[in-house]
Amino acid sequence: MILRCTAKMPTLLGARAAALPDIPPSNDDWYLNLLWIDRRKCLLLTHAGTLFPVFVPDIRKADIAPIGPYVVGRIADALFLNRFLCRALHTRAGDYVTPLDRVAQPPRAE
Repeated sequence: MILRCTAKMPTLLGARAAALPDIPPSNDDWYLNLLWIDRRKCLLLTHAGTLFPVFVPDIRKADIAPIGPYVVGRIADALFLNRFLCRALHTRAGDYVTPLDRVAQPPRAE
């Protein structure tokens, strides 16, 4: 999983642009933007190939360091809530995500 960030994120995390690798873009990338809503930091993650969005409100710097496990966990949560399997995310993210064998279906109204 490649996470591409706007300039605000490396600044928040204390990363230098010179330390970041230059990798060509692909449809498997995720884009991360830091937004401010009502003076609260929020994250907007978007998958490049599907444009699947993940919105995370009211974050703190301590919550997102290190960024990898935090972002993968939020993406897995969003996929689960939308009844997607996380197998592909698991194979790329290593131990950050537990694979889902099946997604529970809500009870049907009779």
